[in-house]
Amino acid sequence: MVLKQSGRVAMIYILKYIYSFFIPPGLFITVLIAFNLWLRKRDRHASALLWAVILFIWTFATPLAGNTLAGYLEHRYAPPAAVQGDVIVMLTGGSVNGTPDIGGKGNLNGYTMNRVVAAYKLHKSTNLPILISGGQVFADSGNEGQMAKRNLLAMGVNEASIILDDKSRTTKENAANTTQLLEQRKLHRPVLLTSAFHMARSVENFKRLGIETTPYPTDFLVPQPYSVSVSSLIPASDGLQKSALAAKEYLALLELMVTN
Repeated sequence: MVLKQSGRVAMIYILKYIYSFFIPPGLFITVLIAFNLWLRKRDRHASALLWAVILFIWTFATPLAGNTLAGYLEHRYAPPAAVQGDVIVMLTGGSVNGTPDIGGKGNLNGYTMNRVVAAYKLHKSTNLPILISGGQVFADSGNEGQMAKRNLLAMGVNEASIILDDKSRTTKENAANTTQLLEQRKLHRPVLLTSAFHMARSVENFKRLGIETTPYPTDFLVPQPYSVSVSSLIPASDGLQKSALAAKEYLALLELMVTN
């Protein structure tokens, strides 16, 4: 009975690994490998170059690469044991416009909704006001700040405890517009709340404007502790997504360094 159960479990994982190569991003690798086997007999130099490209895509799309790249960003800051500040500054990170929702239209994406929940919990434990920063980035994305405010109100946060910047479209604009609101309201000790992978860039943008923040990262993507397994070496959409998120953050940090 135990052997049968072990066999079933093993088969489940084997099938998962096989399926990985018939859905993106594994499907792209399967197609490239098939094409390269055909190309190898016709142009060995081009085939060798394509093998290198396949290896790069495979590596970049693995959970191991995604968790390693994103994990380095996430580990730069940890939530403080005791929060000391006079306002929670929550940055938004995406939404979908026009979709049905209770009490309105449009929904926040997972990253932003996780930040909203964390801001709500932090507000309940500290009674600090929440400054939401985020506007409408694309025509079909909706206004993130207004959606976030709607969700916080639905959770029971008093409208008087919410400050709204619904104009910012980038992290740089988040910092600039938030700084103006902080000065207007004489708030000097902001607790900066955003996804852990986004925190390093956010802190740096506020520093450029002379604002020292208390980082409060949330929405962690990488398991802690993280262990390497066979599945972490198989291309997966989750791995590719984390790698792409991390690459965007590293490029943005590089831009900040270059334009210093």
